[in-house]
This record gives sequence, structure tokens and C-alpha cells, in this order.
Amino acid sequence: MDDIVEWLGAVVRQTDSSLVDEWEALVSGAPVTPEPTRDSVLGTRSVTADARGFRVMVRNAMFRRVDLLARRRWADLAALDAGLTAEQWQDAGEAYAAEHGEVGIGPDARGPAMFLLGEPTDGRMSAVQILDDPDGEHDWRITAAVDLEASDQAGEPVLTTLAVAPFG
Repeated sequence: MDDIVEWLGAVVRQTDSSLVDEWEALVSGAPVTPEPTRDSVLGTRSVTADARGFRVMVRNAMFRRVDLLARRRWADLAALDAGLTAEQWQDAGEAYAAEHGEVGIGPDARGPAMFLLGEPTDGRMSAVQILDDPDGEHDWRITAAVDLEASDQAGEPVLTTLAVAPFG
């Protein structure tokens, strides 16, 4: 539930941060400015500034890849970013399927235990989504790079998928 609240807060901030600004001003006792600010009108607030909300957004973007992988939607996966081609997704998906069969997309697969987000380094973060296999081995992952500046400009996480492969 906390993740949903954080995600929703991040979406509201990107859509119209004046509501959040007003609420924060009321809570802190500061005067409420009725005039919209440039940030609230143009939505120029940094999407990466809210670390928890941004983490949820990245986790959702990574799970989108899991969902499409489970459905064998190679072209849709390739269209998500400039990382892997449809053929590379298909090769990786078929290698995974030969080893494990199905890709799990249930609550365990979606949970935070299956997601890792690295610390920012040189304007980028690494993101790892562990795949939930039927045997519970969790030995395959999707690895991506998150471009923080591009994410701020786009108002949503900008990822580049680097690999779909077993650990090791």
C-alpha cells in the first residue's frame, strides 16, 4: 500500500504539483499561495527527486518487461527502449523457457524482493528484475540502466534494457 501511495504521489507531482505544494504548506503552517507556480503549471519538478516514488515507477517499468516476456511479446519488448532487439528478446525468452518453462507474473514476481535498484552513479542507476520461475530458483534476471536526466526530462523512468540472462 505504501508503494501505491508513493507512486500516486509521484504521478500527481508530475501532473500538477500545486495540489501537493498546497497540502505541504497547510501541514507546515506556511501560507498557501493561490497563484500557480511555474513548476505546477509546467510540471517541471524532477521525477527523480522523490526517491521512493521514482523507485516504484522504475519497478513498475521493469515488471512491464516481465509481463511482456511472459506473454512472448518480443516486438513490444523491443519497442520499450533502445536496448535489446526483438530477436535478442526472443532468444533470451526461449533460452529461459527451455530451462524453466513459464515466467511467473503473480504477486511474488511483482514483489519488491524480486527487484534491485542501484545507487546513482554518473547520472545513471542500475535496475535488476529477478524472474520468478516455477521451481523458485530465481536464477534469471532482466538488467537495465536508468538514465536519470532523461527520466527528469521525460517525466517517467527512461530505461535501456542491457540483458536478459541467468545470474553469473
